[in-house]
Amino acid sequence: MELQDDQRKHYKQFRPRRVSARGLRSSTVAAFQAMVFDYYRDYGRDFPWRRSATPYQILVSEFMLQQTQAPRVVDHFERFLGVFPELEDLAKAPRKRVISHWQGLGYNRRAINLHETAKRVLVECSGRVPRDPAVLREYPGIGAYTSCSIPVFAYGASEVLIETNIRAVVIYYFQRGVARVSEEDIRDFVTRILPDHDTDCWYNALMDLGTLLKKEQPSLHGRSALYARQSQFKGSRRELRGNLLRLCSDEDGMTPAALSRQLERPKELILSVLQDLEQEGFIQKQGRRYYPYDE
Repeated sequence: MELQDDQRKHYKQFRPRRVSARGLRSSTVAAFQAMVFDYYRDYGRDFPWRRSATPYQILVSEFMLQQTQAPRVVDHFERFLGVFPELEDLAKAPRKRVISHWQGLGYNRRAINLHETAKRVLVECSGRVPRDPAVLREYPGIGAYTSCSIPVFAYGASEVLIETNIRAVVIYYFQRGVARVSEEDIRDFVTRILPDHDTDCWYNALMDLGTLLKKEQPSLHGRSALYARQSQFKGSRRELRGNLLRLCSDEDGMTPAALSRQLERPKELILSVLQDLEQEGFIQKQGRRYYPYDE
């Protein structure tokens, strides 16, 4: 969507400057918070997980949003919930069915991690998604960010969230002229500007604003000390993993030789990736053929 003139004017009304987190005045924080909330009210993006989502729906969305841009997730999220509308539906489903309905989203390990998490939450927490980050960290596929993002968006908890778009906001408004901004400095700013209410809307607003800023100033994310350029997907091992998983989902199974011919990739490479997928629990081998994992 093309940026509107009034949208550009809005984000520029708060003048960016270089300042330390400790040097932020309360009046500056209040003005910045007002600008961000106003921006979200007028230009916030509409996603299904922002519409009165249940904690289970937030759990699904946060797994799907790991390493994937939000617009790409929308259709997958809605289809997935159409098949698994409640946590119990997901927890009791066979793994191969979960993986099948995850196809096309990429990073398929997330499907297994989400499935295992749902099974454990059903047994250990009677199906209620925990709100304690320390508890959530014990579940597969939930790291430092997701363990805090789930309580924020599911329960309105007050946690410090840092991801690429939020970094862009901090760097643009408060670290002008700094070539490399440390993660510690970004955390200090995020903590200092965090409001004491509507934290879910606050972080949605920061992420939307950060998405805009990175389009306007692509160099912003490169100034984070954690920035690393993502490797090309086309022709990568990651792309091959997804293609193999899709082809092996057939109930009749596939042989390495047939996969090599169909994908036009060396048989040795095909075998190497198939072995990885088998060890990780995505597929299983019977005779010479590879099949979907069957619990």
